[in-house]
Amino acid sequence: MASRAAMVLIAAGGLFTAAAGFAAVQDGAGGAGSARASRGMVDPRAAAMEGLATRLAAQERSLERREKSVTEREQAIGAVEARLQTRAEELEALRVKIDALRGEVDAAYAERVTLVVRTVEAMKPAAAAKMVESLDRTLAIQVLNRMAPSKAGKLLAALPPNLAAELTEGIAGPGGAAGAEGAD
Repeated sequence: MASRAAMVLIAAGGLFTAAAGFAAVQDGAGGAGSARASRGMVDPRAAAMEGLATRLAAQERSLERREKSVTEREQAIGAVEARLQTRAEELEALRVKIDALRGEVDAAYAERVTLVVRTVEAMKPAAAAKMVESLDRTLAIQVLNRMAPSKAGKLLAALPPNLAAELTEGIAGPGGAAGAEGAD
């Protein structure tokens, strides 16, 4: 950036030198220029060159300010991107942790359902029926799904007909058997 500013100033300085040399030649050649210079008159070409150099310097300063602003914005955007990347990595780590915990919870639930199945299978049908009546319907369907068919049949026979029909529909219905097993 500094080299561009230096080049503009060198070019402007060269223009001033050329304009001054041209004015000196004009003054020496015709004598009229020296009379103008002694009366305080300024050569219009030199004034135009000076105005051009001033405008170029102002434009250069403006470009430098804009470039600095853009650089600052790029740095700010880079910082935000880095924070977002860090946050995304943290969220991904949390998702993995949640998935692992969900797997542990599902495994623990499946173990408990297996324990209930073994307990119900070990009971006499009438006692098991009383227990199944008080279970949550989803759990009751899961238990019946995992029981040996002959034991599940005896248990259903010991249940009140309306409840036996409801549980049988839950086992056979859409998502019943698959849904109950998938919940393990």
